[in-house]
Amino acid sequence: MFEVVPRLVEKFEGRVWIISKCGSRVQEKTRRWFEHHRFFERTGIDEANLRFCLRRPEKALHCAEIGITHFIDDRYDVLKAMEGIVPNLYLFGPQQRGRSPIRWFTSTPTWADVARALM
Repeated sequence: MFEVVPRLVEKFEGRVWIISKCGSRVQEKTRRWFEHHRFFERTGIDEANLRFCLRRPEKALHCAEIGITHFIDDRYDVLKAMEGIVPNLYLFGPQQRGRSPIRWFTSTPTWADVARALM
């Protein structure tokens, strides 16, 4: 991830966001993890480009507001909620087969696959 994300930040000229679903306790833990691993410094993502929401479908609202054109998530239901809102959707990680006969998303099981799909 630390090899691919900085390349995405460069390709998208800094317009990279993190939209995460979690409650306040996990939000604080996430912020500490980012700080501990110098995440923003190492990836080049602007720290102001971090958003949280309490329910997964709310990610689509953030994407519509920001104007997101590409979105990566490891949950099929999150991407399904974005269908018609975000034109380029990427399902990350190993997934169960048979989810959708119509491929309205790109399967990206690894960060190397993300790099190939987006670069």
